[in-house]
Amino acid sequence: MASIVHDMLNPWSASKIPMLTGKVAVVTGGNEGIAAAFITELFKHDLAKAIILSNDKERYPAAVEHFSKEAGHDVSSKVIFHEMDLGDYDSVKKAVEQIKKETDRVDILNCSAAIGMYETDVPTSTMDKKHGLDRHFACNNIGHAILTQGLLPLIKKTADQTHDARIVIMSSNLHFSAPSDVKFASIEEINTTLGPTLQYNRSKLGIVLYTKKLARQFKAEGYGDKIFVNAIHPGVVKTAQQDGALDSYQKIAHEKLGDGVLGNIASSALAGTNYAMRVLLEKDSPEGALSALYAATAEEVKEKKTSGEYIVPNGTIQQADKRTLDESFQDRYYNLVQEIIQKDLQNVQGADHQDSTTRGFATI
Repeated sequence: MASIVHDMLNPWSASKIPMLTGKVAVVTGGNEGIAAAFITELFKHDLAKAIILSNDKERYPAAVEHFSKEAGHDVSSKVIFHEMDLGDYDSVKKAVEQIKKETDRVDILNCSAAIGMYETDVPTSTMDKKHGLDRHFACNNIGHAILTQGLLPLIKKTADQTHDARIVIMSSNLHFSAPSDVKFASIEEINTTLGPTLQYNRSKLGIVLYTKKLARQFKAEGYGDKIFVNAIHPGVVKTAQQDGALDSYQKIAHEKLGDGVLGNIASSALAGTNYAMRVLLEKDSPEGALSALYAATAEEVKEKKTSGEYIVPNGTIQQADKRTLDESFQDRYYNLVQEIIQKDLQNVQGADHQDSTTRGFATI
């Protein structure tokens, strides 16, 4: 109770970010929205280099211009961009190899991009048409796992030298609403169609499990006081995810009710609800970036050895869904991820809105 009261009276803010001189950050989806706001704050505190991984190269020039304007100085020489599709594992592996050539350190890895609550098909492999994987899980979970594990040698090297490396993975409070019968027992289970919301929720539950498993591994390897990996919830933020979700559910409404009066009424009601939420409840991207900024930079994260936690706005640690506390569940999820990676599934390439938490402010 005392810590909750303290957090309410002394909320963490970006003004508490220490100087980041010499540090390197890798960010997925960093061209816009929350992830771009995250990078902007890092540059305000003298970040040496930001490596952006995104499937939207068209927004990159405007993003760099925004970073420079908001950070108060030209940062164009400090930004590297790689086009990367999280659902194309060759693309992710290529990005990892490029990063290894460009830097000898990674102080901060922020896995921010994701497919949101969009309707997506289970794709067929571009390689041999034998394998497919739900795009939510392929991008939000497997793509980020390949990236994270591929960069671990650099992250561990950095941790050995600085005793402070951070991994931040975007989850959501919707992980609490993942189906109760989720087991993460097989690829077949993952490919069961649940609808856009539940598939998104399931992917976010997996992220918390993965975070907790990595924290356990780091501790066992002697990195528990050097590498801090945490899942975060940004709060309810104004992003393109809401528009994508609205499109999906309006489509479902018309499929169920037709294109007549009932379908149009349902579609209009959904649009009205979406608008009301954006106006009344949602934060702007800079506010939405605070949880990630806390996990990535706050000095108390290192001081308290905060790792394997679920962090919500204002740097508050909240207990995640009780299912994520089960170490055997963490292990089962992690093993499934490794099985999929080892099979080296090649999923259909494409945008599929890999920006669920990265769109949002009008200047980009």
